[in-house]
Amino acid sequence: MTFFDIIYNARKYNFVKMLLGKNLEVEYIPQFSHCPASSEVHREEIVQSFCHVVKNEVNFLINGRDFTNKIFDAGEELPSGSDIRDIDGKKYILLPAGFDGVIMDYKNTDASIVLPTADCAGVIFVHPDQEKCGILHAGYKGTAAGIIDNLFEKLDSDAESLAKMFFRISPMAGGDFQLDTQYYKNLFEEYLEKHDIDAFSPNFFREIENGKCEFSLQKIIGEILRAHGIKLHQIYASSIETTDSDNNFYSFRLFSNYQAMREIVQKDVENFELLPSGKEYVPPKFEVNYFDKLVKNPNHQTNSQNGRMASILRTTKNNSLF
Repeated sequence: MTFFDIIYNARKYNFVKMLLGKNLEVEYIPQFSHCPASSEVHREEIVQSFCHVVKNEVNFLINGRDFTNKIFDAGEELPSGSDIRDIDGKKYILLPAGFDGVIMDYKNTDASIVLPTADCAGVIFVHPDQEKCGILHAGYKGTAAGIIDNLFEKLDSDAESLAKMFFRISPMAGGDFQLDTQYYKNLFEEYLEKHDIDAFSPNFFREIENGKCEFSLQKIIGEILRAHGIKLHQIYASSIETTDSDNNFYSFRLFSNYQAMREIVQKDVENFELLPSGKEYVPPKFEVNYFDKLVKNPNHQTNSQNGRMASILRTTKNNSLF
């Protein structure tokens, strides 16, 4: 197997780390920041988190605010609006909004890429023939906008070269992610049809009540990669779901659901009136702290709506395990 899941897998997923070959390392940090990379108000907090988790010579942070299909090539001139910080002799580059992926050379390079997400996929790729690697921010909007297609256009590789690539999909929302069915159809039907993929395949899609549907973005991403000639054995998808309340990852969707349901419960309790004397007392269905008990992760119970996990790809000279 190309991937080596070797270093550490904490019981509560404090972090998950692995090596991809001899000079590339991936790390997932469930609690990278309490605010999104796009937050101007909390910019310095982002920089602090950024500088704490990576210390390569050059470090890139993907903003991820606009869910675009644009990919920055680290070999090109920095885009206008980049926030460049020189700290302790290291260069930290916060890319501007509008870029949702980075490609960089990994040979003879001391660099890292950090992608903060909260339920979206971080798609890490390695292209041995071109000695390139990178990360894509592949939420459902960016995926439908064609960010994966743009990667293959930039790489411009033949089938033999593509057969040597490998991909890793980060922890992300589970297969019960919900959207309005019509909205899902508008996003994916025509786009997936271009790749001969049925947008309503039971493999990753199902309709539920009230005009909504559930789908697995992870499986859709896998189908798109396969449509570009990538084989199943070249794709490693994490089994960790950010929307699983038992783990320690930030989740915008789970937090939002938790807060909405808790407000309903709170309102129900506040409006509950004791029945007249002589009538049987019927307690409210839910206690106020019902969802505090149900959702075990405190990240999903407090003001963590903007919290982000991070996917990190870095070059490393530590080859002692090989």
